[in-house]
Amino acid sequence: MSLTSHSKTARTGARFGVVAALALLWAGSCSQDKETLVVVGVTAAPPAPGLTSLVLTIGSTQKTFPLANGLTDVATSFGVYVPSGVVGSVDLSGAATGPGGLCYHGTKTTTIVSSGMQVNETLALTPASTCGGAGGSGGGAGGSGGGAGGAGGTTGSGGESGGTSGGGPGGAPPTGGASGGSGGASGGASGGSSGGSGGGSGGS
Repeated sequence: MSLTSHSKTARTGARFGVVAALALLWAGSCSQDKETLVVVGVTAAPPAPGLTSLVLTIGSTQKTFPLANGLTDVATSFGVYVPSGVVGSVDLSGAATGPGGLCYHGTKTTTIVSSGMQVNETLALTPASTCGGAGGSGGGAGGSGGGAGGAGGTTGSGGESGGTSGGGPGGAPPTGGASGGSGGASGGASGGSSGGSGGGSGGS
């Protein structure tokens, strides 16, 4: 083999070496940028077909899923992508809600060994008293009901009026609730005094 052809072969080999090195470097950088897919099999105990929405939170990543048929004791899988920088022990939680304040909740810890992989987990949800905003709405409704009850106490003024105009014998308490009865009794006593004074003057 001539020196010229030997030199060409060496240059060609060098080019292939550079290309291979760049390919490995590119593949490594891409694998670092890949998100991690966490697949969560969610169950509910007892089964709750009335659940309509599920929120899964993995670390700082949150995703909401609609539920067409609620959740049962048979796992339904949901996938959540988390950033490539999330590695190690990570908190995983789920909150499912439905009409009428229905709420199921569950939490656990999962481990992501390296970015770009797929992690399979299970999460069991059980009934809970509140699920974030749903619980706050229920409390507000209760306060409104209490205010309406307080307004009903104004019926006592009607009892007082009836007792005053009826004179002494007519001051019997009207049937209108506890505060109305008290007002009627006071009105009757006042009316009786006025009626007695009027009768004395007429006799004179």
